[in-house]
Amino acid sequence: MPKAEAILDICRKELWNEGILSDDFDIDIMSAMGCGEAFEGVAVAADFFYQRNAQVFIGPYCNSELDAVAKMAAYWNVPIIGYMASNNIFADKNIYKTLARVSLRTTNSLALSVASLLNHYGWRRVAIVTNTGGLAFERTSAFEEIFHQKRINVVKKVMFDEFADSKSMISSGYIDDLKNNARIIICMFSSTRELSKEFMSAVHTLGYNTHEYVYILPWLQAESKDLSPWVGADGKIMQDVKDTYANSIIIDDINGFDNTLVTPFKERVEANGITTDQLNMANIYGYIHLYDALKLYALAARTALNETMNPNITVDGRFIWNKMRRLQFSGLISAAGISSGLVTMDDLGERAGVYGAFYVSPNRDEVSKTVEMIPYSLDNCDGVKNKSGCFELKVNDVITGFWPSPDSRLPPEEPACGFRNERCDYTLYIILGILAILFVFAIIAALFLYRILENRALAKTTWRVFRDDMRVISEEEMKSMLSIGSSKTKMSNIGRFNKHHAIIGTNTHASFHMYPQRRPIKFNREDMQTLNSIKQAVHDNLNPFLGMAFNEKEEMLLLWKFCSRGTVQDIIYNDEVALDAQFHAAFVRDITLGLEYLHLSPIGYHGSLSPWSCLIDRNWMVKLTDYGIANPLERWTKQGSIGGETLKGEEDKSGALQATSVLYCSPEMLKTREQNRRRGTQENWLKQNQNRKQLSDIYSFGVVMYEILFRSLPYPEGTDAIGNFTPQELVEYLKDGSKVLKPSIQDKSKIHPDIASLLQDCWSANPELRPSIRRVRLNTEQYLKVKGSLVDQMMRMMEQYANNLEKIVQERTGMLEDANKRADKLLSQLLPAYVANELKMGRAVAPKMFKHASVLFTDIVGFTNMCASSTPLEVVTLLNAIYTGFDAIIARHDSYKVETIGDAYMVVSGIPQENGMRHLMHLADVSLELLLYLASFEVPHAKTQRVKIRIGMHTGAVATGVVGLTAPRYCLFGDTVNVASRMESTGQPEMIQVSEDYKLALDKHYPEFQMTLRGKTDIKGKGECTTYWLDDKKEENQKESFQPSKSKDETNELDQPSIISKIVGTSLRGINKGPPNPTSWNYVNKHFREDLETDMPLDEIVDGGGKILADETKKFAQEMRDAFTIRDFYDRKMYDEIPKADEVHLEFDFKTENSISQWRIGCDSFENQGYSKCELFRTDRNTAMFRGCLSNEIFKDGKVPRAGWATMKSNVNRSFDRHKVFKNWIPFSHLLIKCRGDGRSYKVMLYCPNYVAETWGDSYSFPLHTHGGPYWQYEKIPFSKFFFTVGGRIQDRQTPVFKEHIKAISIGIMDRIEGEFQMEIDYIGVFHDPAHTEKFAYESYVIPMVSAMAL
Repeated sequence: MPKAEAILDICRKELWNEGILSDDFDIDIMSAMGCGEAFEGVAVAADFFYQRNAQVFIGPYCNSELDAVAKMAAYWNVPIIGYMASNNIFADKNIYKTLARVSLRTTNSLALSVASLLNHYGWRRVAIVTNTGGLAFERTSAFEEIFHQKRINVVKKVMFDEFADSKSMISSGYIDDLKNNARIIICMFSSTRELSKEFMSAVHTLGYNTHEYVYILPWLQAESKDLSPWVGADGKIMQDVKDTYANSIIIDDINGFDNTLVTPFKERVEANGITTDQLNMANIYGYIHLYDALKLYALAARTALNETMNPNITVDGRFIWNKMRRLQFSGLISAAGISSGLVTMDDLGERAGVYGAFYVSPNRDEVSKTVEMIPYSLDNCDGVKNKSGCFELKVNDVITGFWPSPDSRLPPEEPACGFRNERCDYTLYIILGILAILFVFAIIAALFLYRILENRALAKTTWRVFRDDMRVISEEEMKSMLSIGSSKTKMSNIGRFNKHHAIIGTNTHASFHMYPQRRPIKFNREDMQTLNSIKQAVHDNLNPFLGMAFNEKEEMLLLWKFCSRGTVQDIIYNDEVALDAQFHAAFVRDITLGLEYLHLSPIGYHGSLSPWSCLIDRNWMVKLTDYGIANPLERWTKQGSIGGETLKGEEDKSGALQATSVLYCSPEMLKTREQNRRRGTQENWLKQNQNRKQLSDIYSFGVVMYEILFRSLPYPEGTDAIGNFTPQELVEYLKDGSKVLKPSIQDKSKIHPDIASLLQDCWSANPELRPSIRRVRLNTEQYLKVKGSLVDQMMRMMEQYANNLEKIVQERTGMLEDANKRADKLLSQLLPAYVANELKMGRAVAPKMFKHASVLFTDIVGFTNMCASSTPLEVVTLLNAIYTGFDAIIARHDSYKVETIGDAYMVVSGIPQENGMRHLMHLADVSLELLLYLASFEVPHAKTQRVKIRIGMHTGAVATGVVGLTAPRYCLFGDTVNVASRMESTGQPEMIQVSEDYKLALDKHYPEFQMTLRGKTDIKGKGECTTYWLDDKKEENQKESFQPSKSKDETNELDQPSIISKIVGTSLRGINKGPPNPTSWNYVNKHFREDLETDMPLDEIVDGGGKILADETKKFAQEMRDAFTIRDFYDRKMYDEIPKADEVHLEFDFKTENSISQWRIGCDSFENQGYSKCELFRTDRNTAMFRGCLSNEIFKDGKVPRAGWATMKSNVNRSFDRHKVFKNWIPFSHLLIKCRGDGRSYKVMLYCPNYVAETWGDSYSFPLHTHGGPYWQYEKIPFSKFFFTVGGRIQDRQTPVFKEHIKAISIGIMDRIEGEFQMEIDYIGVFHDPAHTEKFAYESYVIPMVSAMAL
């Protein structure tokens, strides 16, 4: 470009004026031609960098040279700014690490603007038209990538030859394919101006440029700004060419199709002494972008220099590039108010331009700008990571309604009839139209038929009762009919004779209202519908309407079913009837239910609600009567068809309307009734709409409910605001509706405040403010605590009593079962289990011979002298203490205590359960442990005195049997018992004498026992016999459990955890009392405890224990300080950040070698309770494998209830071997386990132990069902679903998990299925789901103070 250096000088001069350039930072400009067929730009760049020490590059101008130079600049780490190159590859900052671009017409920017326009108009399916060649392929690929990101589907792509003309395009047939697949067509060519002209000419020739098609032309130009295709070389418009561009939209920068850039550019350069004749004005963008490129670098460099104060930072390409990101500044022509003059850089150092869409109208010389697309940046976006500029285009409509369609709207992406008119087959519509017409005619015919049938149904008048079908009952007959009822059982005597009674048909008892009939009654359509609806009304709280007798005699009768217990009015004003809250609630409930049904039924209202229109049937259920008939009666009376009601014996209570009826009628209804009364017979009858009638019922209900609650009317007695009125005067005062006296509550303290408020709302003078019947029912049920009718409440009370009785029976049965269990336990302690079972069943126990058994006798030496010097109580205490210890020793071995007689103690092994020859070993172990026990035993009342015993043992055949009926005893018989007794009696204190038979058998089967010969001993009944002393037992070499090998230096150091355990003693507990090493099945020592090594020398403990205690005490003190801050946990945040949604915190994984040491395992064999095996080890996949074999076989010692379990438990300890508390689990909602198993069911347990030892067996459990197979499963268990267990048993009372107390987690298997098991675990952690709001899934209770927080 000519005078390019002059443009740069202008920029440099202005940068000096703005203070961006100064003495500490200036720019020296060097230029050279960088574009050519021989890649001169690469050589020029190398020469500039190596020979002329250039530190910043602007350009080259063309794409190919810029590609090579930008890669060199990235290698040199120097800034480079492209000012005209448009290729999309330059947006990849992983390759072009120091490149920024200020060009407006980059391919990726235009692609983003096209995608934004398509989304703006809702076009998601488009076709692409392009040509062959590398440049077209690059552009098409860039557009397709952007379209894919914006979810725009390219349904068709057509590719013409690079040198095709309109004729070859037509003959190819590709345009017809476009017609059959798309209506929105994107045109991208390597030569945008020339090839688009040929394509649009072909489309125009084929007639495909109608308003149904939209052709979008991204104005992609390689270098200088081309003229519009319809503008000739002489600057004149070629109308025939422009016509071919009809219905096309061109996408270009905002100033692409006007000369708004030219004038301010001329003024700017001429102000600096440069004329436009010296410049190539066809390439005006090149000059503008060249200026912007230099200014971009200067601003970024000045920012970097000010931040770092390092002069060399201005040539750090990567650092300067980072400063160019998201930079915004005024360009060469921005001062003139032109949008393109403001330079905005995106997050990749690419210019985010302002683009527009231009509609080409054949009738106008200029194109019309339809939308503007203005960039805006996105927050929290890193363009390097997601390979985007981190900005979007905001599309603003400039004009609308420009499209030449009938409705001026842009076409849809697919025609309504489809691309091939496949959706516009009108046969179906014609058929549907005919069917619709037939359907309309059918509806009309059905309406006429319905009207005919309705008229016939109304003509039948099913509610009519003929006088011949009924018989009026006299008062004497009525008394005779009801004589079987007692006045004490039916409380309705006071009112049931006040009405007229009749029998309809055979035995239907009815009461009726009688009206004198003066002329035949003419029923209109509304009357017949109302009477039909009343006749058809069926509800538990509505009294059935039996019918109407009319036009036969001089009287009209309305018949209703008879209710034997009278009316609510009779009950209210009968002082002998006590009404409690249950009566109140039941009466109000029944009335509201009946009234609600009426309001929702075709009847629509009651019309005359009062206490005497509320009848009570024999089940004490209130039934509404006289409903819906008030208005017809009033109209018939007005018309002269009937007269006033004929009362029975002039008794006011026998009528449907009583003297006080006015008090139950709303003011507006009284006023309307008075106006109708004054109207002539020919005048129109004033009517209230149904809603007003319902609101009048609400007013009446309020008065009735007040009477039920208070047994009086809601008006003050005696003098009030209007004077001193009697009830009759009050009725006259309110009768015509012109005067109003609002009811009031006389004593609000007797009812609930909300009930008082409800009554006031019911009596509101404005009907619209009165509540609906539904609201009335809901409020009364809530505040009166309605629980059904009176019968329902009575049945509920009886059911509750029955349930309580059943509960008592269950409790007593449980107590009986507990007593039986205790008795069975006691019996099993006195007799062998099978003997006890036989005796309980009432069967005799047959004697039994055991071929092999061993018998042991003990006797206390000097017991007689000891008794002489002690009180009887002290003797009993002594024996109890000794024998309790003996019993505990026997319980550890397969032995059975036969009996104790005074100081004699008899034990047998091999009876009653045969155990092969193991009885020899068991009794030998028992005898040795008895002596060991007495070696440290202290006499309770004589601390210095020692207890010595003699022990004798013999083996052989033994007979057993039960002796006695009232006090049965299990006895042993035979020579073996006698010899064993003689071995004891002839023995010596603190010595174990055994027979020769016993010695030989013991040597044969258990040679580890050491015995010495005593010699010949005179045995009563046997003569001289050779006997032996049992001295000791050799300890078997313990199998070493797997431990990591230690170096020589390490073996000299004390094992700190075990030292701590030895110092603290047995108060430190291991998991499951099993072997601590997680990968070993062997016991560490004879006590099955790693933390209890009794053979450790005392001096070793003393030497290392002091330091360890000091260190552990410091750790404990710090943990105590942390623990006491928990109390104000809810006053401050334990965590600085609440977990995000779906956040996972991993607590345990197995990626390191020592991760497996955080776990311990156990099974029934570790407890001497079974034969199961288990192991836990780390796999080569960095996971944990928990596997083994379950066995349900138990030790036959009569004490182990069941076997078949294995478990792994976390063992993360703090000071003094105390467990770590997982406090960071508090804000999380789920426990997360990634595992895969064998299809078996496991149990996950959380442990929250505290200070009290009795609660160490407490845990929170939940089942874990493995799927089986090779696939991992992710088990998310809500903490709210864990249930409370004690010793593995689910508790009736549950409590939620206290996550702040969780100290350990274990996974166990105990599914009672024998065989191998295997579970592989990847990790265990916690998971946060904010949508999970459940606190606890089970019924909870208040935890006692004993469960206080533990350390």
